[in-house]
Amino acid sequence: MQKNQPRHIRAWCMYDWANSAYSLTITSAIFPTYFLVIAVNSAGEGVVNFLFWTDIPSTVVYAYAYSFSALLIVLVNPLVGSLADATGKQKLFMRFFCYLGVFCCFLLFFSTPENLTFTVLIFIVSSVAYSASIVFCNSLLPIIATPDRYESISARGFALGYVGGVAMLALNIMMIEMPSSFGFTPEMVKQSIHVRISFVLVGIWWWAFAEYAFYNLPAHRRIGEGQAKLSGGL
Repeated sequence: MQKNQPRHIRAWCMYDWANSAYSLTITSAIFPTYFLVIAVNSAGEGVVNFLFWTDIPSTVVYAYAYSFSALLIVLVNPLVGSLADATGKQKLFMRFFCYLGVFCCFLLFFSTPENLTFTVLIFIVSSVAYSASIVFCNSLLPIIATPDRYESISARGFALGYVGGVAMLALNIMMIEMPSSFGFTPEMVKQSIHVRISFVLVGIWWWAFAEYAFYNLPAHRRIGEGQAKLSGGL
């Protein structure tokens, strides 16, 4: 297969556009604040009972959840990365972790004060899935491009990612700040449905644009020791 084909490069960069919505909305901007709002006790204080801990500050719970997800990423990524390299199915693993992350975004709609443990677990899984999908996306770059194009293609992907992530975040912020303009009633706002819908929108955005990448990226298949074949689609 000829490298540096525009179709493959556009698809690779488009995955950054797709997944950056998760990074900005859920990892950085909206979900952390929302979590601190729902993680309160009956008196409205920012302390909760979580697993075997009692009266633990909600900020600590979130920090532990984020740190634990980072630890899992460190442990999981080398294992699945080695498996993908050995089998030559980077695109298959990338698709799996993308879909897992998207599904977790949908499940975050059910993140309420009554489901705090569920919310934390889903956030951890989504973080691992997001990171792992990027690992496999990056592993496809040497397959579709020559070394002299790595920097320019990576820069293009980062740029698209920032634009896509900001576009999704801007839409979500407008929906949260002006819920009535988007058809949300005061009762729905009281239940934070407009905020939880933003997590669903991230999942839809991630899935929709990732499909374009999956359709146009080549699949790397290992067919023998020291040999590999490139084919379109998986």
